[in-house]
Amino acid sequence: GADEQRRLTNLAGAVTSRVAQLSVAAGWVLTNAQGTQLPYRLFLPPKYNPATNYPLVLFWHGAGEVGTDNVGQMKDNGQFAFLSASNLAKYPCFYLAPQIPYSLSYCGQYDTFLNCATNLLNSLAGQFAIDPDRVYVTGLSMGGFLSWIMVARYPELLAAAVPMSAGWACSSVQDAPPLS
Repeated sequence: GADEQRRLTNLAGAVTSRVAQLSVAAGWVLTNAQGTQLPYRLFLPPKYNPATNYPLVLFWHGAGEVGTDNVGQMKDNGQFAFLSASNLAKYPCFYLAPQIPYSLSYCGQYDTFLNCATNLLNSLAGQFAIDPDRVYVTGLSMGGFLSWIMVARYPELLAAAVPMSAGWACSSVQDAPPLS
C-alpha cells in the first residue's frame, strides 16, 4: 500500500523509507487548429490489452505547476495514488496529465485548454481502447476549476468529476462562446 516501508542498509548505516515506484510516461504535445499547444503525459494501464476497454483519468494540475517543460505537472501532490502498483492492479486505467503553460485568470482561457483537452481525448480514443463511459476528470486548485468547468461544458463526455481545492470560476456555463 501507500504506507508500505522498507528498511535499507548499506555501509553508511540504515534508514527506513517508503517504498518507491517508478512509472514512465512518454511526453507528447497536442497542437490544435488555432496553434495552442498542450504538453501532456499519458500513462498506459499495466499489461495494456487493446481488446479490453479501460477507464481514463484526466488530471489537471494547479497553478504552481504551469509551464511548457512537460514535467511540472508531474509534481506529486497526492494525485499519483491512481498510479500506485496496488491501485493499478485492482483498477487499471489510462492516466492523462496535461500541462497548462500559464496561470489561467478568466473563463476564455479555461475554454481554450478545455477545447484542447477534448480534442486530445478524441484523438486518444481513436488510438487506444478507452471506455467512453468511464472518462473521469480531476484537478487541484486551478485544475479543480478546470474540472468544474469541464464537467459543466461536457457532461456527456465525463462519467464523474473530482475537483479538489477549487470553486466555480465563471458566472455561468455560457460565459464564453460554445466550443467547437
